[in-house]
Amino acid sequence: AVDEICAQPALTPELIFKLRRMARNNLQERNVLQSRHSALDGETLAKDEKALRQAVFAWVLFRLDLAEQTAKELSGALGHLLKGGIAMDRERYDEAVSHLKRAAEQLHVPRIHVEIAAALRASGKVEDAIAVLERVEKQGHADADLLFQKGRCLEQQSKQESSCTCYEKALELDPQHADAAFRLAYYLDLRGEDQKAIELYKRVTGQGPAFVSAMVNLGLLLEDKDDLDGAIASFKEALKVDPTNRRAVLYLRDAVESIDMYYDENERKENERLESILRIPIADFELSVRSRNCLAKMNVRVIGDLVR
Repeated sequence: AVDEICAQPALTPELIFKLRRMARNNLQERNVLQSRHSALDGETLAKDEKALRQAVFAWVLFRLDLAEQTAKELSGALGHLLKGGIAMDRERYDEAVSHLKRAAEQLHVPRIHVEIAAALRASGKVEDAIAVLERVEKQGHADADLLFQKGRCLEQQSKQESSCTCYEKALELDPQHADAAFRLAYYLDLRGEDQKAIELYKRVTGQGPAFVSAMVNLGLLLEDKDDLDGAIASFKEALKVDPTNRRAVLYLRDAVESIDMYYDENERKENERLESILRIPIADFELSVRSRNCLAKMNVRVIGDLVR
């Protein structure tokens, strides 16, 4: 948990990556980190460690202006690691690769090489990214994050089947890997394997970007299956995390309107059935001559007249 990480005397690269994953994929953990960030000035920490935490917490919380400003004061390997992460979020991929490589030279942490590969892939250097991942894989460090990045690279090379295999292996190692579950579900959805896709989308828990996209796509699949209540619930879950998501807003509105149309159609059919009954002529019934004459004098020609 975030509290346990923050209780450690010093942040390591492994703890920083773990903190990012927890706080960016879980709303409750993010709230905890926000509280720790606000209370950081009052904590008794070494000056360098406090500066590092200021920058790391701001980066994880996507307060990138503050993170970038604070990170300028940091030196050494962890400083480069953080600057690389900020540059990656800013989509300055060449700068990210440069900082991450300098961090990797000093820290010898396999996870940093996975980050380098992610930056290379995002910049369009897919073959270079795959080469980095294969080197790490040969060293016996093929974890779920590495397999996910390898899958993303294969996607960009239009090797969808191979990428899906990577996502499946990633989920075998880490069944809660939200990004791998989302990408695999996405391709199963495209192939028409709706039920498997629905199961995977439901596995994407947390509160990160993958969760929002998964909830939107899940809502569309449920809507196709005429599960409008489930679809509306999915779109609302997406909007809880990202209230400005235009896709979720649009699809939620359409799903609500569909429910109104569905019930209106039922009501229309019921009204038509009732109207057809009310239009039945009185003459169709076996009445005595006296009864028929009485009704005729009162202008009662059909059942509807009699009801009114």
